[in-house]
Parts: sequence; C-alpha cells; structure tokens
Amino acid sequence: MVRIIAALRLRCPRCLKGKLFRSYTKMHDACPNCGLSFAPAPGFYIGSIYPNYATTVVIGTGLYWLLAFGLQLDHTTVFWICIGFLCLFPVWFNPYARSIWMALVYQANPSAMDRVSSEAAPQEDDEAKKEPANESNRKT
Repeated sequence: MVRIIAALRLRCPRCLKGKLFRSYTKMHDACPNCGLSFAPAPGFYIGSIYPNYATTVVIGTGLYWLLAFGLQLDHTTVFWICIGFLCLFPVWFNPYARSIWMALVYQANPSAMDRVSSEAAPQEDDEAKKEPANESNRKT
C-alpha cells in the first residue's frame, strides 16, 4: 500500500523519495536518490496502459451515471461531456499510470527490476566490431 501511495505522488518504488519525472512528460533515466533505473527494458511502460484504461473506465462510468441519472442531463450533453473526459483524462493520467505500473512491477518482483536495469546497459554489436576488420582485409 505504501508503494501505491508513493506512486500516486510520482515517487520511486524502491526508496519512495526520488522523483520519477523532471517535467510533466519527461522521466528521469534513474532515481536521483537511489539510482534505480526507470527504463528497465524496452517497451516496459506499455503495461501502464492497463492502469490507465481501468481508471478511465471506472471514473468514466461513474461520471456517466452521475450526469445521466443523478443530474438527469439530456443525452447529448452527457455524451459530449463523457467524450471530452474520455479523450483528455488518459493523457493527464499517463504519468500516474506509469508510476503505478512501475510500483506494481517492483512490488511483485524487486530483484527482477534490479537485474533488468543492470542488463539494460547498451552493448556493442559483435557484427559491428567485425565489419571494419573485414573491410581492411579486402583492401590489402
């Protein structure tokens, strides 16, 4: 539960103190406090679609019920308010969804994130190393 609260505050899932974002859309590469990599693997944040979608559906459904049955607004007004919400909310919620996703993954298996973050260092391709040597052999 503590990690989810830290996630909603956009904090690191390991130390619960370091900020995840340097601006609204730009994440730090690693935690400024503990050094945890915030990019453990390519495509890691695709999973943040799940918390973003789930939150949008739950709040959107509640909004629809409130407007249509609670306030009894006409259907056209309810439709356009809900469309506006469903388009804008996921964009606004994206940093929180990323943070929640990272917290859930870290909670489930913290050692996997540490292991992946150390493996994520760029490595030179063996073919790229061999190619210049082959070209120099052709010239002689």
